[in-house]
Amino acid sequence: SNERVFNIVCLFLGLLFFSSVISSMTTALTQLKLLAFEREKKIHQLETFLRQKSISGKMAVAVKKQVVRRMSQRKPLELADIQALPMLSLTLRDDLTFDLCKHLLRGQ
Repeated sequence: SNERVFNIVCLFLGLLFFSSVISSMTTALTQLKLLAFEREKKIHQLETFLRQKSISGKMAVAVKKQVVRRMSQRKPLELADIQALPMLSLTLRDDLTFDLCKHLLRGQ
């Protein structure tokens, strides 16, 4: 009775938690797959362009190699990339900008 109700509630909560974990994992894997697809699409488009324009093999390899290398590098975030910054007050945003630039002012 009370034990049975407790067990049923625990099983139900476990099912909800497990479903949530599976859903989160599926979403993350789908996003990774989409990113990989977009990357492959860009590389394929580049290869098609190089072939259509009859670019020499040596040049095509160099171009593709540099594109792949640069696609693999993480670009550092800039102020313009941060969507939450416009929510800051002008004073705090100015202070943040100053803090980011103070090493330039010191000549380092």
